Amino acid sequence: MATLQLARTISQLRKEQPAITLILARNKNQNLVVYEAVRNEQKTVLQGLKAYWLDLEPELQAQHRAQGHKDYKADFAVWDHYAYGFTYVPVTALTGTLTLKQAPQFPLQIQVAPSGMKTYYTEGGTTLEVSHVYVQAQEGLTPLTTKVQFLELQGINVQTQQPQSLRHTFF
Repeated sequence: MATLQLARTISQLRKEQPAITLILARNKNQNLVVYEAVRNEQKTVLQGLKAYWLDLEPELQAQHRAQGHKDYKADFAVWDHYAYGFTYVPVTALTGTLTLKQAPQFPLQIQVAPSGMKTYYTEGGTTLEVSHVYVQAQEGLTPLTTKVQFLELQGINVQTQQPQSLRHTFF
């Protein structure tokens, strides 16, 4: 998916679904991994997170429609929990820490805000309000042998209010 198209898709998803906490895009295809907040009925207390695929590949969307589904969400397969799993630790009723299993060195702070969920990453005095994470990976023979080349957090620098990305290379 082209960068501009991806940015528009993510922006639209966040407007339509304010419980979205984080979106992970990959180089493999157009499908997205969505991390969504589970909140109480009043939407004022953060109770946890759930993750799922948002299938944007045309063939998968056609399969969803043929099966009578009205959305393009799909549950994780067993191996997806290894690659895209997470831990969530509540800090207060409105905040918590989200840590991706494959990137434990980059804990993300999440919070309930009036406009929806906010996700932050701080590194070296710079705080980024994260819109999404892009993962560049080298596919292996199986999902378990796929290697992440780099992870790029994209969003807005809280201090300067300018777009910024922070890239971390693994190999």
